[in-house]
Amino acid sequence: MSERWAEIAVPAESRCVAIARNFVVEMARTVAWPEVRQIEDLRLMVSEAVTNAVHAQQERGGEDLVHVRCLVGPDRVEVRVVD
Repeated sequence: MSERWAEIAVPAESRCVAIARNFVVEMARTVAWPEVRQIEDLRLMVSEAVTNAVHAQQERGGEDLVHVRCLVGPDRVEVRVVD
């Protein structure tokens, strides 16, 4: 399998953390190696990163979107969160 990537942008709102988390988990499940423990670790990491981005936007009074980019490959899952 070659590497694949996808990106979503969600409003900087707490309710959108789950959308971003589910997006990354579904991307990760397209590769065979993630085990249940790895998926749970990934869920936690994405939740923390997106929550931090949402809080940063809210503190600045910004209305920008939070961008979540996910790259999956045969030996890795890479996530970037940008607020």
